[in-house]
Amino acid sequence: MKDNCSMLNTNSDNDIENQWESIFKELISINTISGSATQEQALRVIADWLTQANCSVRVDRKTKFPFLYAHTSNSQARPVLFLAHIDTVPLNQEAWSIAEPTKPVEIDGKIYGRGTSDMKSGLVAGMIALAYAASHSRSAALIVTCDEELGCLGAPSAFKTLSELQPKIVIVAESTNMKAALGHRGAAWFSITSKGKSAHASSPQLGSNAICSMSKVIASLDSAPYQIDQYLGKETLSPDLINSGIANNIVPDCCKAIFDYRIVKENIAPMQDWFTSFRGISEVQTILRLNPVWTNPKLPLAHALIERFGLFGNGTVPYFTDASILEPATPKDCPIIVLGPGNPSVVHAADEFVESEQLSRACQAFSSIVAL
Repeated sequence: MKDNCSMLNTNSDNDIENQWESIFKELISINTISGSATQEQALRVIADWLTQANCSVRVDRKTKFPFLYAHTSNSQARPVLFLAHIDTVPLNQEAWSIAEPTKPVEIDGKIYGRGTSDMKSGLVAGMIALAYAASHSRSAALIVTCDEELGCLGAPSAFKTLSELQPKIVIVAESTNMKAALGHRGAAWFSITSKGKSAHASSPQLGSNAICSMSKVIASLDSAPYQIDQYLGKETLSPDLINSGIANNIVPDCCKAIFDYRIVKENIAPMQDWFTSFRGISEVQTILRLNPVWTNPKLPLAHALIERFGLFGNGTVPYFTDASILEPATPKDCPIIVLGPGNPSVVHAADEFVESEQLSRACQAFSSIVAL
């Protein structure tokens, strides 16, 4: 055990469930923005803590994206799996007014810092539950991925491990205010290119403006072929990045835009065809593809968690999770529930926080779930 790592006392249930604060603040103090090498540093801190809790731990570095896999080794039953990611979005330090992003501070019952809600609080609750399971001969496991915020880039690294695990339920510990969600929409990120013809800007009629071609697509978003699902709702399409032009006095002959398409069906061909129907659109490239996720609420374990924690909104969270990649690795009878501390309205924002009382209750709740 490293001398500077938060120590764990496993003498009693209360000792385990109430020792979240020191390891939580230690993880917040590590700047684990997506793409950084410090993600692996944080995984090692988690590994040390869980090893002391008598869990079997492995930090897998076989691929570009390392991940942590920990489990209790004193039961052959199908485990409860907690799924988390260690990375955060950029700090945006200048916008913070209450605290510094990597110097957690508690004010009026709220702990401020980058990753407090998304999702180091849910991660720590999963760690506490695993320690509890190890001390009570329960079967539980934890997978922690890297670079989830970049489009679930680290999730494929854990696919084989999860497929061999055969969990009875997966808890995706993202922030839901401790309400149970049954799924979420997927995503497709499109890189769209429009081609035109350059000309002197004083004679635009001699060219073909690629920005104008792209603007016609953007102006027609309301008529896009959005699909609707009974549970996941309606799809959305948002143009989020655009780049064009090389000089103030040249008609641009090329324009590129990135569209974020949140999907409720796996078939994205209708939207791809819609883009290509516009004059001037020369290329439609899919740069990210994540499937939607939905769990049948009638599955016994899903029903039990809904009864206990209540349903998050209409049952879906607005964001995507690593479950988009990892769901095919789970058994057919394994519900995937998004459930964790933290308010979704403050994730990715300046002055992100989690309520300390809610995180404490989450540690207790996750520990009780391993007894299901």
